[in-house]
Amino acid sequence: MSINYGIKTGYNPAFIITTATRDSILKQCDNTQKSLLPVTTNTFPSLRVSDSERSNPQDNKVDCHESANADSRNDKNIESKSRNDKNHILLNEYKRTKLLIKPILRGRDIKRYSYQWDNLWVINTHNGYKLDSNKKPPPIDINEYPALKNHLDRFYPQIAKRSDKGNTPYNLRNCAYLPLFDKEKIVYSEIVQKEPQFYLDNGDFKFGHFYAEATSFILSGENLRYLLGILNSKIVTFAFKTFYAGGGLGSAFRYKKAFLENLPIPKINAKQEKQITDIVNEILESKKQNQNTGALESKLDSIIYKLYDLNKDEIDQITLSLSLS
Repeated sequence: MSINYGIKTGYNPAFIITTATRDSILKQCDNTQKSLLPVTTNTFPSLRVSDSERSNPQDNKVDCHESANADSRNDKNIESKSRNDKNHILLNEYKRTKLLIKPILRGRDIKRYSYQWDNLWVINTHNGYKLDSNKKPPPIDINEYPALKNHLDRFYPQIAKRSDKGNTPYNLRNCAYLPLFDKEKIVYSEIVQKEPQFYLDNGDFKFGHFYAEATSFILSGENLRYLLGILNSKIVTFAFKTFYAGGGLGSAFRYKKAFLENLPIPKINAKQEKQITDIVNEILESKKQNQNTGALESKLDSIIYKLYDLNKDEIDQITLSLSLS
C-alpha cells in the first residue's frame, strides 16, 4: 500500500472554494463554440468528454452520499468522437473548467466508514505530472481558463508569495501521485478524537472521486476493503491509542504514516477476504442510509480478533480500555 498527503495548496482561501463560488465561476465561463480549445486526452487522466455532456452551468447542490447520476458519469467518462483518434478533443471553457474543480474532503469531514461533505471544492490547476504510461500532461495554463483566472486574481498577492506554488502563482505545487485521487482509495483523518476515521472512496459520489485536503491522507493499493475493516477495527484502534498515538494531543491520537506503513496485517485466504469484504460493503451501504452499523462492526471485530489470534482475556482488555478512553 502507499500513503500520501492530501492536496497542499499553499493558500486555501483561493484554491478551496464553496459550491456557491464554483457555480459563480462556471456561470462566468464562455460557453460558445468560439471558445473551444483542443485538449489532449492525457490532460485529464481517466476523463473523457462525451457529445452528450450537458453544458448548462446550473448544477444542483447535493447531500452527502448522493450517488452518481447520468450527468456526472458523462463528466467522468468523456468519449472522443473516434476511439482511434489519439490527438485532441474539443472542450469549451465551461466544460474544461468544470473538469478542473474537484470535490474535496478535509480531515474533519471524514468519518468512520463514512463522510460528511461540506460542499467544498479544490481548483486543481496542477503543475503537470507523469501517468502510468510515462506520458506527462503539461501544467495547466491559466490563460485557457479566464473565469478561474479572474477568481484567482482576487488573491494574487497571497498566491504569488507562497513557497509551494508551481510554475506560476496560479499552479499548485508538483504532485507526482495526483492521478491517485481519481481512483478508488481510502481517505482518512490523521488526528482523531475517539475513533478511527477511515472511509473508502469508490467514486460513487455524484461528482466522482473526492480529492483530499492537506489535513487528510489517502491510502492506495490492493485489497482496500479488507484494509478498511482492519483499520477501523477495535484492535488497531487500541494499538494506536496505546502504543503509536504520540504525545501532546490530549484525548486525541494520531495515525502516523510511518506506523501505518508498518502495521502488521494478517495474511488471509480468498474465503476469509470475501467474508470480511462482504461485511465491510454492508457497513458502507448501511452508512449511506444513516443506519446503525454497531452489530455489523461487532461481527467484523470478532473475525479480526481471530486473525490476530487474541484470547478472551486480551479481547476483554481491549474492550475495557476503549470504553474508558
